[in-house]
Amino acid sequence: HLFKGPLWTLEKTLKKGPAGDRFGEALALAGDALAVGDPAASGSRGAVYVLTEASGFLFPGQVLTAPDGKPGDQLGSSVVLSVLGQDWLAAGAPTAHVRAGRTGAVYAFSRVGDTWGLPQVLTGPQPGDQLGMVLALEGALLAAGAPAPVTPEGRLGSVHVFRVAAGGWSEAAVLRPDNGEPRDLIGFAVAVRGNRIAVGAALGDQGGAAAGAAWTFPCDGPDECVQEGEALVPDPAAGDQVGTAFALSEG
Repeated sequence: HLFKGPLWTLEKTLKKGPAGDRFGEALALAGDALAVGDPAASGSRGAVYVLTEASGFLFPGQVLTAPDGKPGDQLGSSVVLSVLGQDWLAAGAPTAHVRAGRTGAVYAFSRVGDTWGLPQVLTGPQPGDQLGMVLALEGALLAAGAPAPVTPEGRLGSVHVFRVAAGGWSEAAVLRPDNGEPRDLIGFAVAVRGNRIAVGAALGDQGGAAAGAAWTFPCDGPDECVQEGEALVPDPAAGDQVGTAFALSEG
């Protein structure tokens, strides 16, 4: 549903079939572009529809898919847009089988003129990573949650940080709080503001209650992200799931 300010009146409703599609599960809006994720499209290969204000947000717009997409990849589970000197759109496919064990992947598309080109593919290193389940993008920083890797220590989770340069995106850091524990689901949520990244763990232990937690990491250099602080609730209870979703501001 598209609303227009300042009174936020309903301008348009976009619908897509067939029944069972998840059109609109993820949204991103920047400049004149609206990106709509549908991770169930084409046998759950997934797709992202890019609509523009200049065209009246006519559906389907340009349809972005993964060149190597497979059933079950779920591209479009998360979507972010950035308008820089060059426009970027990143879409997560958290169950993509790019490597053995469905590590997940992030597809970074760039726009030249009115056309989004073939994507750069950013992959996770561990089976079950679910890289790209959540994304956050600001400036030259792209953060991708990978909450469920299969490791000897258990499903600890992490956030992968990528920086963009002339050659495209490259991994700059992997964030994992020093007091993280197995099954925390670190990377279940993520936010970026300036050079600071917030990392959420929906089942992070607070006094053994698995109530959830969140941490921040300033990333002041191309390869430097240092754990800064931890956000906790005063009376944690099991099942609170603090850090499932959040926003980050400066000032």
